[in-house]
Amino acid sequence: MIQAERPVILSPSSTLDEAVRAFKSGGVIAYPTETFYGLCVDPFNKEAVGNLFRLKGRPGKNPVSVIIKDVPMLDAVASEVPPAALDLIKRFWPGPLTIVFKAHPSVPLELTGDTGKIGVRVSSNPLAARLSSVLDEREPHG
Repeated sequence: MIQAERPVILSPSSTLDEAVRAFKSGGVIAYPTETFYGLCVDPFNKEAVGNLFRLKGRPGKNPVSVIIKDVPMLDAVASEVPPAALDLIKRFWPGPLTIVFKAHPSVPLELTGDTGKIGVRVSSNPLAARLSSVLDEREPHG
């Protein structure tokens, strides 16, 4: 797929129209966070996850993390949230802290590198939060 070779690059002033089209077509989006530019895809779309891995030249055994909109969205990607994680969440989210959880059964194995675990964070970057809102509208359970 062409989009796996050329990600949609968003800036802080970008609209989400292009990102929504990329999500729906399995494309890859490059966007700023508070620490770096990240690459994102619809994590529930196995083709999109494959496109991300191909673009990064990343072995399938290496898991990738996800940025979610807010703590309630954690239920879509994590099957359990230990009390120690709740303490970290209260103190550091939104922000650059990624916490590893047991992945929700709906999370594609490709995304977890077949480890059964998923790294998750809530970004304080406004554009990352807006992108996560698009994903929240698409997530398959709730």
